[in-house]
Amino acid sequence: MKYSAEFEDVVRAAEEFVNTRTLEPVKSQIQHARLYVSAFRSLDVYRPVMGLIQNIMGTGELKGCEQDIKVILRGLTLLYSARYHQVYQDHRIFPLLHQYVQALKLVEDGLASAKDYCTVLKNIHENFVSAVEQITLGNGVYVVNWKNVPESHFTLYQKVGLKIARLIASELIGLYVVKVRGEAPLHYHHFLDEHHFLPEYIEGLHYLDGKVCKTTQTDILYIKRGQVHGFKNKGANEASFVFICGSKETGPWDFVQDIELVDKEFPDVGSDNINDIGGRDLYNVLEKVRNFEQTFHERLSPSYMRLFQDVVKVCVEYVPPTQDKELICFVVEGHGMVEIGGKNHDIGPGDAFLLLSHTKAKISSPSMILYQFGYE
Repeated sequence: MKYSAEFEDVVRAAEEFVNTRTLEPVKSQIQHARLYVSAFRSLDVYRPVMGLIQNIMGTGELKGCEQDIKVILRGLTLLYSARYHQVYQDHRIFPLLHQYVQALKLVEDGLASAKDYCTVLKNIHENFVSAVEQITLGNGVYVVNWKNVPESHFTLYQKVGLKIARLIASELIGLYVVKVRGEAPLHYHHFLDEHHFLPEYIEGLHYLDGKVCKTTQTDILYIKRGQVHGFKNKGANEASFVFICGSKETGPWDFVQDIELVDKEFPDVGSDNINDIGGRDLYNVLEKVRNFEQTFHERLSPSYMRLFQDVVKVCVEYVPPTQDKELICFVVEGHGMVEIGGKNHDIGPGDAFLLLSHTKAKISSPSMILYQFGYE
């Protein structure tokens, strides 16, 4: 696995702190360690890889490399469970980064040793290394595009019959891509608030509390906990859209456990106005915002939602005003750069990234529109 100089520096700082418990020489690396831990936590490859290997084990193809497989699964279990760890603002972040690096090494070494036993393991090794190197070769600012998620990152959730991949996760909310052929079944959540966000047009229907609406050019449906909702893809092919969910009770990690399926009929027709059922036609929002020539920021989600969505027009520079909160940003159009904790990354349409709390952040662009999501 390859590493950037920036990553090697922060890993050395983490190791030094773990070994000496002396903060002063390494405290300048705390913010960078937070960025890397946040990125590793968001990376959604650990469970899919675990599932693939367990399926291969069931076929008996891995005889002779059982010890390597035990090592791989132990590392993956550590990585998967670490998503519950808090991204601390202080020196406590160093042991977490150290644990991530050790667990990643277990998986990479085990896969490298076992990859020649079967073609699938070789592919798993290549995909795993490629995914992790997005972070280890970067500078800690993790940017992912919703249109470029590898198939190996998706997990089939049998409860709802949908393939889902996590893009970004904060302490309270997560941004996911879901693939739908047919229906996302009617359900509700006890704790989670949710947004169904269609960044591009899909021929389909939204359902919210008995009301149905046709999809618009691009739109979003605001769903409060307890509201029955679903989506029907009316096109002939599988379609993808984004959903954002979270709560203070569960964070974004346990959305499947907080799904209660509802046995109701999903009508095949609906109204033409998504505002009537609790959403927004984002095409109309963009038409208005494009004309602004100064940096602009406005709340789009209704006041009763704790999970919120803002639209931001960036003209030259934008500094998010809520640095006490984590924000997940999604670039709608335009190109520019995000700077987080002194580290930079180019951004463009379809990119998503996390702005950590209590970290200096700035977005620069001649002209850019983005949505930012957070939790009050």
